[in-house]
Amino acid sequence: MNWSKTYIYAGSRLLSTITKSGSSELTEYHHPDRLGTKLVTDTTANTAKSQSTLPFGTEITAETQATTNQKFTTYDRSGATGLDYAVNRTYNSGQSRFTQVDPIGMGDTSLSNPQSMNLFAYTRSNPIDFTDPSGLSLNNCPAEFSSCGGGWDPGNPNNGGWGFGGSGFDSNRAYQGLSSTQVRQLKAYEQRLQNTYDAIDANRALQRYLSSGRTDSSALERFRELV
Repeated sequence: MNWSKTYIYAGSRLLSTITKSGSSELTEYHHPDRLGTKLVTDTTANTAKSQSTLPFGTEITAETQATTNQKFTTYDRSGATGLDYAVNRTYNSGQSRFTQVDPIGMGDTSLSNPQSMNLFAYTRSNPIDFTDPSGLSLNNCPAEFSSCGGGWDPGNPNNGGWGFGGSGFDSNRAYQGLSSTQVRQLKAYEQRLQNTYDAIDANRALQRYLSSGRTDSSALERFRELV
């Protein structure tokens, strides 16, 4: 059987690729952050190549050394068109939106959430907190987004969240006296802060590891914890 490249997945997450080159094979491992592959490593050559994108998926070429089709979340990007395959639609990172309307049409819109009225919008214009693997619905959704079934809590790692606050964080006292809407807004703000801090810390740890000639194992371990 003739083949040129094999993709190995765990669910929707790309773990590694195997590329055939003559009689040899090149295995590369993909290390993601919340928005897709961040680092591609080759254990044989002992190399680590990074890739970076803007929040809506536009590639930052000056910070990208890796060559992979999966540049943004779980989407595969076409080298010919530059569009991302989102299973049920295609996504244009340059325009920050899908190229087709939501197949459900107006069935999931709400006047109380104006972003839902834009049928081309990606994750209702919030790409930091949410992803849309299938092009149909959001992942990691707060309760007000009916298409996700609700129940998301960024402060609860057992319910889709990241457990923001760490030890000593008393959510009952922090949220005391607030309305349910204010609590959701506060939790969403806390989540955005945590994502920002994790991204900054991960980048610093990776820079320490690379600048040490890849000998600083503690920096590498910290990077792996964050991504």
